[in-house]
Amino acid sequence: QLRNNTDSELLRIIRDIEMRIRSMALIHEHLYRSENLDRIPLDAYLHSLATIIANTFTGHMAKLVTDLDPCDVSIEIALPLGLIANELLTNAYKHAFPPPQEGEIHVHLRKEQEDIYTMIIKDNGVGLPASFSFDSEKSLGMFIVRLLVEQIDGEIDIIRQSGVTFIIRFRKTI
Repeated sequence: QLRNNTDSELLRIIRDIEMRIRSMALIHEHLYRSENLDRIPLDAYLHSLATIIANTFTGHMAKLVTDLDPCDVSIEIALPLGLIANELLTNAYKHAFPPPQEGEIHVHLRKEQEDIYTMIIKDNGVGLPASFSFDSEKSLGMFIVRLLVEQIDGEIDIIRQSGVTFIIRFRKTI
């Protein structure tokens, strides 16, 4: 469909869907490579996913920085977190650094307590528009993020300072 269409909006939508599908395929790749077939090394998965997304946006002036604590999770946790990371990273690459602005996009995974972790995705770009809302019909991706955080019984905080920081807290197991 991409090759046979010149509608830029349709091309954007197809590319977004393609990235969502890639994040789901990658989770299965990591699952099959894992020594334990019911646990996925979330740190390795997030690193691979972030690298794929960064390489998709090679023309952008944003540097990817990852700092990921080891964490093995079930596919029921890894898949929603991968989709969340996909949405937030894709949005950061698309919107945080309008040319010629340069910056950094960080992905962190931190162990907070025995079974509580935080996934942090932040950038030092232009920040969110004042009108931003998870409930906006304009952003299907942000609506999906909110639903996925709820699905894993997690919490999300947004810090609008020196760019934007999304902090997702979740339990390692359901």
